[in-house]
Amino acid sequence: MKKLKVLKLGWEFPPLISGGLAIACYGIAKALAKKTELTVILPKASQNSILENANIIGLNNIDIELSHSRQNHEQEEIFKKYNAFARTLFANGMEDVAAYPSFEKTMMAGSISSTTHLQSSTSTHKFSHTDVQKTFYGRFHLDEMYGEDVQQKVVEYAEYVAALATNLDFDIIHAHDWMTMLAGIKLKHQSGKPLVIHAHALSYDRSGPEARGWNYDLEKYGLENADAIIPVSRYTGNIIERHYGIDPAKIFPVHNGVEPVKTFKQKAAFPEKLVLFLGRITGQKGPEFFLEVASKVIAENDNVRFVMAGSGDQLKRIIETGAYRKVGNKFHFTGFLSREKVNKLLAMADVYCMPSVSEPFGLSAAEAAQFGIPCVISKQSGAAEVLKHALKADFWDVDLMAKHISNLLANDTLRDYVIKATFEDIKTVTWENAVEEILKAYDFVLGKETPAQPYISKNEKIEIPSFSKTKKTKTVAFSKKKKAKIVANIQKDNLKKIKGIGPKIEALMNDAGIHTFTDLSNSKLSVLKDILEKAGSRFKMHNPSTWREQADVLAK
Repeated sequence: MKKLKVLKLGWEFPPLISGGLAIACYGIAKALAKKTELTVILPKASQNSILENANIIGLNNIDIELSHSRQNHEQEEIFKKYNAFARTLFANGMEDVAAYPSFEKTMMAGSISSTTHLQSSTSTHKFSHTDVQKTFYGRFHLDEMYGEDVQQKVVEYAEYVAALATNLDFDIIHAHDWMTMLAGIKLKHQSGKPLVIHAHALSYDRSGPEARGWNYDLEKYGLENADAIIPVSRYTGNIIERHYGIDPAKIFPVHNGVEPVKTFKQKAAFPEKLVLFLGRITGQKGPEFFLEVASKVIAENDNVRFVMAGSGDQLKRIIETGAYRKVGNKFHFTGFLSREKVNKLLAMADVYCMPSVSEPFGLSAAEAAQFGIPCVISKQSGAAEVLKHALKADFWDVDLMAKHISNLLANDTLRDYVIKATFEDIKTVTWENAVEEILKAYDFVLGKETPAQPYISKNEKIEIPSFSKTKKTKTVAFSKKKKAKIVANIQKDNLKKIKGIGPKIEALMNDAGIHTFTDLSNSKLSVLKDILEKAGSRFKMHNPSTWREQADVLAK
């Protein structure tokens, strides 16, 4: 059987790593190369960027001449629209973007040439060989894969890809994230081949729902022109539909995979338990919520330390907060860490906490689960969809997150259950499984019979965060009530003995980590009200004001 020919457009690829995007693109490409004839075009590729059964092309390694091409009238009109949009990327006053700040970086030696500005016209641009060397090769040194001139890089990459692709044979264009969207659009109209866009992260995640500007406009333009969209989670798919106004019929969520790693355990240098946050210290990742959670746990348990591993623009602000001054002797910052040191931290951690405000997937949580660490994660994440047995809370619900962490630190039976169950969850989180779903999106754009599968159940509602922890009035209703994951060896009491608690409310309490009369008696009234409020109007009407006192009596 003839293999499908896929042209993949990427921005990062190992061993040249500027952020997490490179790891995801490599995992997909590695599995996809076994099923298709795969060609990958990158702005810059190392001589070590080799993948079995795939053709890796780095534009820094070839000579490209751009020239005017003949176009019919219909193509001219399309390219006028394309070039008009490309010109908007150079409008004055447009904000810069910090798309994927480095967590781990591999340097590539080479001189940096001076750059020249790209000018748009209504046809493809013409550069001499010297101009190409000055603009493209000079602009794409690894340290500045994004940078202040990222708009120019995006447009130039599109031009060179379009020129190169005239000599390539392919059936589908698969573009990764906003940096390659413009190239994908131009190539789609130039070749007539369908465009699939893989959405790993959005400006919504980085800047919030009110953010607008060239980055949002480029994403919307790309998503509208795509024949199919592959977000890395149903959570992100919902944002694409609601925030960008995209037809859900062409949205095919596919969860990322996780590369198997050799795990190990290592004893910490201090006797206390260790709770770990791993990632960029930016607003998107919720570091201030992690600090609040830490202060609440430490107030009740002196035998615990919290570690925030990573760097970012919020670090200084976090250190200067009053909350940090209260727990500074139990709260530690590591700054940037190498992969080896990250693994050592994972080997020492007792609980992993991911309080992200908006997380398309959350690869770090899956990695923590591989290391046998029980996870407490934000509901506003793709990881919450695959780590079904991780303990979850809304990113702003620091009381519930603190409760989950305290329970995991104190209850070995619960801890062991969460570890084992979550480890089972990630067994299906592989790149091979991801590619099987990607191929379904390919079938869709090629017009093959593909059953319409809604990516969100009719009755399910996925919350899009407001990026403000004070906005708690929005509740999230689920048609499928999450039944408590109870096993025989987890201590539990019959909470239905409490006046006002029936089977369904007992299940809600269990889902929130409240299994015993002692758990209930120690819970804050505000937490109980939040549990009921989030479950919907039929539960909100119940009054839990006497439940703690009743539980206290029964516990004795």
